[in-house]
Amino acid sequence: MKKLFKAVIIAFISFLALAYFYPGFKFASSGDILLSALMFSALHIFIKRIMKILTIPLNLITFGLASLLLNVLILYLISNLIAGFSIVTFDLNIDILGFSIPSFGSSIFPSIVSAAVILGSLNSFLVWVLL
Repeated sequence: MKKLFKAVIIAFISFLALAYFYPGFKFASSGDILLSALMFSALHIFIKRIMKILTIPLNLITFGLASLLLNVLILYLISNLIAGFSIVTFDLNIDILGFSIPSFGSSIFPSIVSAAVILGSLNSFLVWVLL
């Protein structure tokens, strides 16, 4: 129970930071952030560990990309189950020191993949720092 509580707190901080900095990560209320963090932690603790064991051969062949696919599937499942949480497309416009890259929009799949990469990295970093 203590491990789940710590995981929910870390996931809540990760979801909150990602919702603030990532334009494609949208929540309707703070209760939805907490519910999403609870679901993410529960799925991450129980389901992902079982799926990691089952996908060991695929993980060895793809050098860990199957683990990224599991994160994408978990995030997509959570976004479909919780009504106040959505991952949307966004336009990216980069302007650095007078050099500008033309604006381009992303579709939903790259948006979910990039959100899963950032969320997984942020979550792992917070686990490393806080625990």
